[in-house]
Amino acid sequence: MKIAFKIPPTITDFSQKKLLIEVGDNDICFLIYDSNPFTVLGLYVFDFDKNIIATDYAAHLNNIIDNENILSAQYSAINVVYNFKNATLIPTTYFSNDTKEAIAALLFTNVHLQKIKVTTVAHLNEVKLLYAVPTVIENTLLQHFSTAIFTHANALQIKQPPTPHFLQCIVYHSTIKLILYKNEHLQIIQLFDYKNPTDVSYHLLNVCEQFDILPVHVHLQLGGFIEVDSYLYENIYKYFLTVQLATLPADVTVAADVATIPAQYFTHLITAAQCV
Repeated sequence: MKIAFKIPPTITDFSQKKLLIEVGDNDICFLIYDSNPFTVLGLYVFDFDKNIIATDYAAHLNNIIDNENILSAQYSAINVVYNFKNATLIPTTYFSNDTKEAIAALLFTNVHLQKIKVTTVAHLNEVKLLYAVPTVIENTLLQHFSTAIFTHANALQIKQPPTPHFLQCIVYHSTIKLILYKNEHLQIIQLFDYKNPTDVSYHLLNVCEQFDILPVHVHLQLGGFIEVDSYLYENIYKYFLTVQLATLPADVTVAADVATIPAQYFTHLITAAQCV
């Protein structure tokens, strides 16, 4: 386990504050914030080994909570946002709760060790989001955060795009999430593995090719762990005409300590927190 960021809040009373936990396949993030007005107070990011097994993940999670007292404080609201790869959109005409286990068994691996969940997507009434969560990880989270509300990041990240052809790329430490809209209609929302910047560019270009959109016609927004003066950014910039980094919403402020890191690192967490 690696501590990518540890920026604790400077306050001591969390009874009126909120906690968002994004739980990914190889990482976990904690965002501590006040929603009125929206102010980011603290940020913790922990990276795990790629392809970590669920029991080891749960052990790391126990260790994190046991050693970081702030994360086990009493909050006014706690939201757990899963960000696992095992997630897919299913048209409502082909879905029923009676068949969700069978559908999951066809699409996902190790379903016997996972809880199968379904949620709605605010901007897509015609689909359901089906996803799987390792049982041992959810049980560990419930042990520590018994009052939490659970959902999946995909359900919160789908939105009305700012341009007709819009591609959002969120960079994590070993995966990227791509969300593509063509003519304002969602085409794909999916996590991809990568090892180097070339892999990231390949996935971006491949998604455009699959859905018959020229990269020069796409508005590309980059978020997560990427900076302008990085080889990753330079490699992507070669292929796309319009590229921008994610920025903070106008109504969001951040504590001084959090402001020391680039805003794009955690804008996707703010988006989730504003939607839960």
